[in-house]
Formats: sequence, C-alpha cells, structure tokens
Amino acid sequence: MNLSRPKADLCASALAVAVVIGGFFPGDVVGQRVVDRAHRASTADSIASAISPTGPSAAAEGEAGTVPGFALELDLLDTLGDLEPAHGDEWKVFGETGEYRCGAPASPEEARAAALRAESRALRSNPAVDFEASARTSGTGGDLGLNDEGGTYAGLSWNLLSDGWRENRLRGALLEARAQMAEEDGARAMAEIQIRCVIRELEGRFAPLRLRLARLERETLTELADLKREAYFRGVIRLDELLETDRELERLTRRAGYLAAIVDGLAADASVERFPPVVRLDFDGLLERLAARDAADAMTVLETRALELEDRLEGRTRLRVFARYELENRTNGGEGVSLGMRVQVPLFGADAQAGQDAAIEGVRRRNVLESATRRAEVIAMRRDVEEQVSAAIREHYRYLAAREGARRALSALSVGAAEASVPVATSRVQVLLAVSQERAQTLQLLYERIGRAFAGAQLPMDPSLLEVIDLDEAERRGRLGRRTLYLRSDAFEDADVASVLAFARAKGIESLAVSAERTSGDIGLDALVARARAQGIAVERVLSANEWVDPQNHDRALERIGALESVAGGLQLDIEPDALREHEDDPSGLRASYLALIDRVRAALSADRTLSVSVPLGWPEATYRSLGEQAERVYLMAYGDMDIENRLERARRAVASLPTERVVIALRASDFDDEWEMERTVQAFHAALGVEGFAVHDYRQYRSLSVP
Repeated sequence: MNLSRPKADLCASALAVAVVIGGFFPGDVVGQRVVDRAHRASTADSIASAISPTGPSAAAEGEAGTVPGFALELDLLDTLGDLEPAHGDEWKVFGETGEYRCGAPASPEEARAAALRAESRALRSNPAVDFEASARTSGTGGDLGLNDEGGTYAGLSWNLLSDGWRENRLRGALLEARAQMAEEDGARAMAEIQIRCVIRELEGRFAPLRLRLARLERETLTELADLKREAYFRGVIRLDELLETDRELERLTRRAGYLAAIVDGLAADASVERFPPVVRLDFDGLLERLAARDAADAMTVLETRALELEDRLEGRTRLRVFARYELENRTNGGEGVSLGMRVQVPLFGADAQAGQDAAIEGVRRRNVLESATRRAEVIAMRRDVEEQVSAAIREHYRYLAAREGARRALSALSVGAAEASVPVATSRVQVLLAVSQERAQTLQLLYERIGRAFAGAQLPMDPSLLEVIDLDEAERRGRLGRRTLYLRSDAFEDADVASVLAFARAKGIESLAVSAERTSGDIGLDALVARARAQGIAVERVLSANEWVDPQNHDRALERIGALESVAGGLQLDIEPDALREHEDDPSGLRASYLALIDRVRAALSADRTLSVSVPLGWPEATYRSLGEQAERVYLMAYGDMDIENRLERARRAVASLPTERVVIALRASDFDDEWEMERTVQAFHAALGVEGFAVHDYRQYRSLSVP
C-alpha cells in the first residue's frame, strides 16, 4: 500500500473500500460512519474516480471505462462461456462406447469356465474302450461273465451307455453347459462392476470442471479478502468478519488441492472440462432392451440344458461289448477268438421326468422373478432420474439468471453507468460462481443416477439411449428465431472482446458477421473469432467490394477471398450491384455478372467453408433462385423502409423464391426507436413468412438502442 498518496486519493480509496464493505454489511454502523466521513472529505472528482477512472464526465456520458481490480470478473464471463457445451456438441460423459478403464482383475468365473471346458474336452474325446487281460482257474468267473470254466485271455471291451461312451459324451456336454454358465455369470458380474466403476469414476471425471470453478471462485474471493483486509486495518470491519473470509478462502484452497490431486491421476481423455449437456434417459428403450434380453436369457437356456443332461445321466442302463482272444479255455479245450455283449437294465426306479419338469419350472420361475425385480428397480430409478433431470434444468436456468445478474452489474461498471456498484458486482459474481459449482454437482448426480439405472437393469452402458435436452431457447433470452449480429472491425476502437461477447450472449446472438477489412483495438479481430467460436458462437467473415461485380475484377476478388481461405468458418459477400453507377444503364447485365462471380466463389471455396450473400429486396425471382442454389444463407436487407407492410410484401416475393431455412432477414437497429419495436418487427416477419433467421446491423447501433 502506498502511504504517500495524496489525501484526496486516500479518501477516495477509503470511500471505495467503505462502499464495498457497506454492500456486504449494510447494517454496519462503523462502515456507515466511514462512508459519511469519506463523503465529507472527498471532492466530487475523487468520488467519481473511485468508481470510474475515466472521471465524472466519462461516467456521466456513459463512455466505456475500466474499474481497478475487476479485470478478473470481466474475463470471468468469457471463461464461464468457454465451459458451455459447444453448439451442437452431443458428447456424453459416459463416452461413445460407455467404456471406462477401471482396471478390474480378470473374472474368476473365466478361469472356472476354462477348467470346466478342458474337462469337457477330455471326456468327449474318451471312447470308453478298455484293455483287459486275465488268467483264470476253474470256477473263478470273470469280468466278461461268459462262463465259469476258467482260462486265460486278453481283449478289448467297449462300454457304450452308462459308465461308458454315451455317458462321457453327456457329461462333456454338461460340463460345457456349466462352462458357458460360468462365463455368463462372469460377464454379468463384470458388467455390473464396470457400471459401478463408471458411477465411482464420475467424481474423478467431473474433477477438472469443478477444479476450474473452484480456482475461479478462489481468485475472486482473494480479491475480496484483500479489500476486507484493508478495510479491517482502516477500522471499517471487525476481525471476526475478516477471519470468516480467510476461513472460506482456506476451504476453497483445500478443495482446489483435493480436486487437483484427482485431476493429476486422470488420463487425458478421461475428464469433463465443460458443463456436460442435460440429458434424459430413454427408459422405454431401456425397458424394451431389458425385456428382449430376458426373453432370450442365455442363463435360463443353459440352466435348462444342464438339467436335461443331468436327467439323462440318471439312467443306469449298461451295454458292454467285447472282443477277446482266448489263450486257454478249459471248456473248448483250446485257443480262439470270442465276441460278446452284456446288458444291464434296472427294473424299478423313480419317475425322473416328473422331477426334471419340476426343476425346470423352478428355474423358469426364479428367472421370471429376477427379471421382474430388475424391471421394478429400473422403473423406480425412472422417477429419481426424471427428478434429477428437472433439477438440472432448474440449475441451468438459475445459472443463466445468475450470469445475467453478474453481466448487468459488470456491464454497468464497464460503461460507468449511474447505477454501477462495485459491491453489487462483486456479490453477483460470487453468486454466479457458487451457482456454477451447484450446477456441476447437479449434473454429476444426474449422470450417476443414469448409471445406476443401467446397473439396475444389468445392461451395458449405452449412450445411444441418452437424449440431449435442447436448452438453446433459454440462451435466446426470450428472442424469437436464430440471431446474427453484424460487427465492424473498427468497433474494437471503443470496445474489447469481453464486452462484445458479453453483449452477444446477452442478446441471444448465435453468430457474428464480422467485417474482414482490417483489425484494430488492443486484441483484434482474430482474438474475437477464436474466443467466439470457443463459446459456441459461429463467425462469418464479411467482404464488401461493389466493384468486384465487374468481370474484370473477378480474379482480384478470388485472390482476396483466397487470402482468407486459411481461416475456418463462413464467408459472407456484401456486394450490391444496384449501388454502382452503371446499374441504371444495364441492371440485368450487372446482376448476371454478379451471379457469375458467386458461381466462381462457390467453386473456389473448400468444402468446409460456407457461403452467404447479402442482397437487397426487389430483385427478380430468378436471381433469388440462383442464389438459393449457391449460398447456404441469403441475407435479405429489409431495412430503410419504415412501412412494415411494404417491407413484408417485398420480402414475401423474395422468400417465395428461396428455401425458407436459408433466408435471414437483416434489420438495421437505427431504424427503430427501441428494442421492443425491433422485436415486434421480427415477430411480424416470422408470423408472415415463417422465417427463423434474423440479423441486426450492427453492434454499435444495437448497443446504443439497447440497455445493458
């Protein structure tokens, strides 16, 4: 602090501090005494300087100015604008495939399935053929049981049914079914783990967004803390009030540190750095998929198959065939080859079919119950998700209201308006930052509840079931249609990028038509284009040169346009053949030359560049039709004539020759006494012609017509 400042400056500084503190503590008697003392000690000029450095005359005339210590807040609106989803951006928090890198270990069911499948292969490849050899004496009998005479033999036996080849095949099939059941169990378990992982990781994914908001809030509070610290040492506030701010600052610092640690551990592509869109889950589609999955439930099919195989294994019918070579047979008195078979059929047994049917019915009922439970859980989640969708929409509008409050307060400061108030601006910025954090938390909870709905259904995460809710209508701020604002490059001589973009957002502007003739101002045209696009505001470069209509100048026009080819975005040609002196002698020839130029420009532009043209009313219908085939947008200059009915009739003839979606009605702000009169004109054009696109010419005129 410079203690050698003149007394008037110190008084002005004391007034500024007192005004700030008075704004936060309006009932503070000490603060009121300091305000009174500062009023008595300060001159009118020093008081004005405390509010606007340009002095009292500038404040009275409403010229642009700056307020010391508020560069952060003025830029903050742009910073928050950068956090909005880009226009048409439908990226989802869950990613395109819903896959997260959760690092889950391999499923134990997979290992169990592999073991069962190996055993199944071994059984299926076993033909149940045995080698047998025996040396017998008379009366001992034998395994093959053909006689009891004794003797010596060697041979092969083949068990075909129970305990043999057929049983091996059945047991192999049963083990394969159980292996598939284990895999299905593992897949379901891993799907649930994956979904729970997504829910768990959402806090991490939202950390970058919340970290940016926490840092913005901390920086703003740091400035306020500095003001309060000065106020404390000047005796304006008490120590406990200063400590309260310091405690809040410490909390924000710890919060930012916690979030920064989370962000450091995130992969580059695993974070949310913007406010994600408000989305609605298609519960009907989710329930349909759940019903289709349950109708063809793989686990039910496998369990039924396993029960059938187990039932077939219950049969104890045995069939054994053999071939042996008798080395010694006392009955036959010599050697020889013997063939034979042995059959064993149980005569009594339980009704296996009835038991199998009962078991299969039990499986079916259990799976029906599980399906009903999943369905009930999803239906219950529907209410929770819809409530959170409503909460997210409310927070969106609450955020817009807070942003509007901050914008109006900061705009008043920037132009030195009579109602400008440093404490009000600071308070509204703090409210905006707090609401921004709450908006992020609400969106995070919405996506968590959507994840739990998928978990309840035991279905993989599928972002295709998410519908992005279009809240652009709110951004239009009560204004009809899509709006474009014309901006001349020399507007930067008395306005910075932040002010221009703040005004554009305040008026629901979706695109800027910016003069490309030159750049000026401290930041320049290129900076405006970059920052506007970052905030989802489209930009067209406007070129105006009526002399290009002359065929001899077409090459020069293409050369100038080619110089802008490296700049992405749209190109608008504001070329008026009617303004040339030659128009009276050969209007049709000039228009033909103009259309030839448009054809050449369209052919020269790359595929990612859009072409717009700005043309007057009253041209032949054939000319409009040709333009509608070449240009993505046709701006109809519907200004100058104060008779609205006459303008509507002339515009109707032009619109009838053009695709309505390509028409933009261009109005001039200076033609209207106030903004409401201009809005009524917009409504009249929309009602009569069904046009959605409107443009206002230009920034300076519109700003003078409007209020902050």
